[in-house]
Amino acid sequence: MLYAGSMITKGRANGVVTAIAQQTEVGKIASLLASSDVTKTLLMVKMERFSLNISKIIAIAIVLIVLVGIYQETPLREIFFLSVAIAVSTIPEGLPVAITIALSVDSFVGDVDENVLLAAVLCNEANFNIEDGEISFIGDQIDVALAKYAFDKDASLYELQKETAPVNIMPYEPENKFSGVVYKIDAKQQHFIKGSPEVILQKCSLSEEDKESITASVNEWASKGFRNIALAYKESDENDLAKDNYVFLGFAAIFNKIMISRVFVGGLYMGVNAFAVFYTLLQFGYEEDMARNITLLLMVLFENVYVLNSRSETNSIFKIDHSKNRFLWVSIIIAQGVHIASTHIPFMQSVVNIQSVNLEMWSMLLAIAVGLMGVMEIEKLIRKKLHDR
Repeated sequence: MLYAGSMITKGRANGVVTAIAQQTEVGKIASLLASSDVTKTLLMVKMERFSLNISKIIAIAIVLIVLVGIYQETPLREIFFLSVAIAVSTIPEGLPVAITIALSVDSFVGDVDENVLLAAVLCNEANFNIEDGEISFIGDQIDVALAKYAFDKDASLYELQKETAPVNIMPYEPENKFSGVVYKIDAKQQHFIKGSPEVILQKCSLSEEDKESITASVNEWASKGFRNIALAYKESDENDLAKDNYVFLGFAAIFNKIMISRVFVGGLYMGVNAFAVFYTLLQFGYEEDMARNITLLLMVLFENVYVLNSRSETNSIFKIDHSKNRFLWVSIIIAQGVHIASTHIPFMQSVVNIQSVNLEMWSMLLAIAVGLMGVMEIEKLIRKKLHDR
């Protein structure tokens, strides 16, 4: 029997087709792959559960608001807009994006020796390149965080990673929950694995008591919001990745400190300025609806400026090639266009209760919004100066 996809090296022959398309062996494999469920990572499962719980809480709060509003004979229109505003502003639909923007190793639980740093750099699928004397990273944020941690400890590892070719590689797959590599270093065959602590622990030569102690420590860090990635290694003459008897190196507790800093600085600037604009407009005699309308426009401008500055959490916005992300520009134009259209179309004006804004006010609001870019650039510069120390 000759299967589809087989290579004929020489000779001639006649054949009878017995199956085509999905009936072939390759077709059956394709059908199985198409019908199989994609395994979600533990972090994604927890995020989805968290988002669902928040949604339930908000739904209950909205129901209570509606009931109280009806009891107090509040106009249904006001109840509706209040409910929508609370739902949109509170439900964390952007949570997965926010968490995966940029991560960093907060602490390593274990002795940080040469093997730990080698495991963090070599058992790593991120790409590293030197640009303007600085190492840039592209890839999965977990791999990037581990590589940054190792390079901060020993910059010479960059050359080792570039000059040494792996003997064997086992890429990370969600169903396996770990990845591994085999490298020949100093005439020694060294095996490194990285992944979920519960999986890595099962592959290490540890007593049950030690495993329980490490698991308790992992759970403690996880309860504080950290992602935990375990590392292990083994010396072996085999080229194939070893299955067990590894030496446990410890685990990295990973968290996004940069995100917290940026959210705090950016949120503080936007919040203070939005309140200042709204309060000032009221003091100058603007009606509350118009003051609210102008403040809403300011927040839309803030979002569009902030998303541009979020292209990189370390590099200046002026050093980024913005032409590579045309989809982002299209999204910004559409979002801003929808808001502008809503302020001029009578139907939309009545639905969302907003009005058009004159050019002078537009210019003032745009200047305040662009000021956010300057503040975030200063935040990047200060953070870089502190890091270099």
